[in-house]
Amino acid sequence: MTDNIHFLFSNKSRKQLKKLPRTERIKIEHLIRERVYGFLSCGDSRYLIQDHYFSKMGLFDSTVYYIRLDLHKRAIISIDEDPIFDEVRIKIYAMCNRDSLEREIKGVMESLYQQMINPTSCKKEETE
Repeated sequence: MTDNIHFLFSNKSRKQLKKLPRTERIKIEHLIRERVYGFLSCGDSRYLIQDHYFSKMGLFDSTVYYIRLDLHKRAIISIDEDPIFDEVRIKIYAMCNRDSLEREIKGVMESLYQQMINPTSCKKEETE
C-alpha cells in the first residue's frame, strides 16, 4: 500500500517549516518521506516511535507516532491507512526539538480528542 501515499501538513507544521532555511526544510521533508516509506514498505521502525504518550482514542488504537529526524529534531505524525480507497494519509502535526516533544504531543493529542468529541471543529488540511 505504498503506491498511493498522501502527505498532509497541518497549518502549524507548515508554519514551522517555513521558518527554516530552504535547504533544511527540504532535508526535513525528505527525511519524513524516507522514514515513512521505510516503515510502510519494509516495517523499519527505527525512527518511528509510538510511545506511551499515544494512548487509545476511545475504542480505536492510536495512529500517532513521532519521527526521530536527527539527534534533536522530531516530527509528530499520524499514519492512517484506508483499505477501501487503497491509500495512506500521513498527517504531519508539528515539528519540535526533543526537549519540547512531550508538550507538543500533549497538545496534538488534546486537539485530536477535541476533534473526536466535536467533529465540526476540524480544520482543513493542506496537501502537498
